[in-house]
Amino acid sequence: MHDKDDYILLLLLEVIGKILRYAQDYQSPEELFKNDRNFDATMMNFIVIGENTGKLSNQFKENNPG
Repeated sequence: MHDKDDYILLLLLEVIGKILRYAQDYQSPEELFKNDRNFDATMMNFIVIGENTGKLSNQFKENNPG
């Protein structure tokens, strides 16, 4: 695994933690949607996940297909 992969994985864990914190007090997606700030922050962090998973090395992706 590359050092870059380590950094990206740590970043992803941090971002997932943020999503959980931002969304934890809501009982439904509709309820979260009504809070602009937490909804926008949550969606932005999903974007960060998508962008950074694409930056993982091919070797990492091949070794971890799931």
